[in-house]
Amino acid sequence: QIFKDGEEKDIALSDYKGKNLIIYFYKTDFATKTPQELKYILDRYEVLENMKTKVVFCTPDKMFNH
Repeated sequence: QIFKDGEEKDIALSDYKGKNLIIYFYKTDFATKTPQELKYILDRYEVLENMKTKVVFCTPDKMFNH
């Protein structure tokens, strides 16, 4: 499941067929390094979108943490 636009949604890898996909795994929203790494990706999000690349962020955190 993903949390997008304030809602939980189910996704599958097949949803991204024919697109470039980056799957970014991180430990927790509150890990020391996580904000720096997320900022690096988010700062380049528009460039990635122009390259038809989607980014999915994965964490073991519960949905209500977001």
